[in-house]
Amino acid sequence: MGKRYLRLWCIALFVAMLSSPAAPARAQTTTWQEGASISYTRTFTTGPRPPFTEVTELGLRATKTVTRTQSGKTAVSEFRFRLVCTINGIPRAAFLPHTIEVPVDPDYLSVSPDLGWAGLDASVPVYDSVSNHTYQAEIHIAWTADQGVVESGGVFMRHASLSGSISGVPCSIVFGSPGPTVDAYIYSTREPRRR
Repeated sequence: MGKRYLRLWCIALFVAMLSSPAAPARAQTTTWQEGASISYTRTFTTGPRPPFTEVTELGLRATKTVTRTQSGKTAVSEFRFRLVCTINGIPRAAFLPHTIEVPVDPDYLSVSPDLGWAGLDASVPVYDSVSNHTYQAEIHIAWTADQGVVESGGVFMRHASLSGSISGVPCSIVFGSPGPTVDAYIYSTREPRRR
């Protein structure tokens, strides 16, 4: 009788194990940021009469925060923009630093997995505090890495050269022309993949 009881108990335990729902697999979530940035200064002087000096300073940072889960991938993009132009020290236009949430669009910001290139194609509203006017800035820029990957504080980055333009605002900029001081980077908080 004891063996029969033990056998029934084992069968009941086995059936209970099969009928109980499996514990859900732990969802793996991975989040990283990637993007590109520019620090740009151009000084243009004519002379001798009357002396005329135009200075254009640009700070631009486009970042995409990507979250990947088992159910898919989501991305949120931000655009940080600052542009100031002066003529003989008098402000001509001043787009002060502000962050713009942009729609998720695959063409908006692209960064290669090895940080070899990045591309930004965007049309974003920017406010000029000098004219009290909002402009639609057309931004079409390509970054091409010209140095190796450097890691600093958990951020991987590559210095880059630029081509493209920013238009639709006073002090439009065409990249690739000689003269300005440009510091441009492609970056990611995720380690770049090797090609």
